[in-house]
Amino acid sequence: MNHRLARLVVAILVLALLAACGQSRVVRREGSRPAPARPAAASVPRDGSYEVRRGDTLYGIAFRHGLDYREVAEWNRIPPPYTIYPGQRLRLRGATSSRGPVQATAPAPARSVTGMPPPRSGTTGTVS
Repeated sequence: MNHRLARLVVAILVLALLAACGQSRVVRREGSRPAPARPAAASVPRDGSYEVRRGDTLYGIAFRHGLDYREVAEWNRIPPPYTIYPGQRLRLRGATSSRGPVQATAPAPARSVTGMPPPRSGTTGTVS
């Protein structure tokens, strides 16, 4: 009888845990306030640089100016873990090239999944 009661208690606990994992819905109430709008990105200063202040992070600076932190790090040659210091001047624009657009290079010759070049025409591709 004790085992039967223990099994019943365990089954009820398992069902209660499974019920707790069910889906839920978010219901919007009348008169509720909308979520605050995300602040607009600050424009990049005219000189294209920013002086790091105490408490700044590279990610935060890039986010505030609508930039990708990885690009800002690349422009300033800052390796991971992206450590910056107060008073440091960061470039917020990439280097501009006077040579014009970059030319695309020709694609590499196709190779099969095995890394071997494709068979020449007129051959079966088998090794004898």
